[in-house]
Amino acid sequence: MGCEQIKLASFLSVFLNKRKWFFTALSLLFITACIDEITLDSTSNTGNPLVIQGQLIKGDPSSIRVKVSRTANFEAQSLPEPISQANVILHDKVNNSIQLQEVSPGEYELEIDNLNNTMPITIGGSYRIEVALDQGGTYESDFETLQPVPQPDSISIKMIQKVELDDSGNRTTKDFIELFIHTPLLVEGHENGTALRWLFNGVYRVDENPPPPGSLKVPKTCYIPQSLNLDEVAVFKASNTPRLSAFKLMEEEIDHRFSQGYLFTIKQQSLTDEAFEYWNQVSQSVGLSGGLFEATPGRIKSNISNIEDPPEEVLGYFYVSDEIKIRRFVQREEAGIPRGLCGALGRDPNLDLCEDCLLIPASTLIRPAFWKQ
Repeated sequence: MGCEQIKLASFLSVFLNKRKWFFTALSLLFITACIDEITLDSTSNTGNPLVIQGQLIKGDPSSIRVKVSRTANFEAQSLPEPISQANVILHDKVNNSIQLQEVSPGEYELEIDNLNNTMPITIGGSYRIEVALDQGGTYESDFETLQPVPQPDSISIKMIQKVELDDSGNRTTKDFIELFIHTPLLVEGHENGTALRWLFNGVYRVDENPPPPGSLKVPKTCYIPQSLNLDEVAVFKASNTPRLSAFKLMEEEIDHRFSQGYLFTIKQQSLTDEAFEYWNQVSQSVGLSGGLFEATPGRIKSNISNIEDPPEEVLGYFYVSDEIKIRRFVQREEAGIPRGLCGALGRDPNLDLCEDCLLIPASTLIRPAFWKQ
């Protein structure tokens, strides 16, 4: 079919303690691909190269996020050092510009109203970023042209079982949900197919334990969002085929999260050929990372350079994308009716969480608009 699929897998630190869990996002970048292996530079990282990662997403409103950091010593297993007080500007090809705001150390973001802004984000428009560091040095990306993204048709699922080894070396059977996408690869009015990327979010539900008899407490229902793109990301480049049918995107282990249903949100994004090639090369490297906007090891060609010192090594990439979301709600019956997080009052090791589900990180009482129950 002529595809190149990237899987960006990261470790999600899950502290279960036998069903008592908290999770944090710290990640490693583990990547597989179907092209030849590249050689990584194993020399010491003197000077700690600058890392600039950014993406501009067309939407309503459009949004741009840029992260600026300096690579850490990989041998010391340190996190990249964020760089604050940079001047980060988005430019288009008709001399419009707009400045981003620093929302946290080293992270710069901005929402762009396409109707009431001097820089509309449009299909066919070309955009680049400029980053001027407070301590000196100005960096620019190449222009990236915004490509249209086709409207996906549907997401289908399949429940499978896998035999794995546990920590003691015993064979255990685990259930998984596989997600498959059905989508055209062409957009009306555009002759060439677009390289695509998919990112994943999810939401699950937790119902608190019922209160003891005579209690005035009303049990809450919490909804917990998850960024599943930390677990798996897929990329595809069209090659003489007008559409994808039942193309596997990812799989997710079935656990207590599916006991009240699970809502997947899939973001289908467009990529330029250049951006796709960048992620192809990233797919071949393995090393320390903090996620999408962190440094990747090896000498992967960036589209960002120091305009005052072009030979300087700069890591990272700036890309632009159109984006369409598609959702799939997995009913608990489709997942085999797994057991929930909270059990009978007084006998559950997750008692604190089940007495107050807002203790679960990122939980909210706001029911998602697309929730089915």
